[in-house]
Amino acid sequence: MSTARSATDKLSYAKYKTDRGETIDKSKNTTPANTSGGTTKYIIKGVRLNLRDSASGDGDIIGTYRGGTKVTVLKKGKYWSYVEVKGKTGYMANDFLTDTKD
Repeated sequence: MSTARSATDKLSYAKYKTDRGETIDKSKNTTPANTSGGTTKYIIKGVRLNLRDSASGDGDIIGTYRGGTKVTVLKKGKYWSYVEVKGKTGYMANDFLTDTKD
């Protein structure tokens, strides 16, 4: 079975491995395929959490949000989620997201 990708696939998706070995789609111009709806989460209290442009602690910071801020998870990975926060999209570490606001 061949795993070769077409030239179009290579242009459409910039995939890479995170510092934890997770493969993530880093394409800034496309939204992950399963983004219909989303799941509501909140940033845990007592932290200020960065929204990053990639699923890595080395990713550029798009914004910083306080504990209790509502986050819509568009696609959940093992360690990072692709989220929307106050109209911006990017990645946040799952360890700092919870189901309850309190």
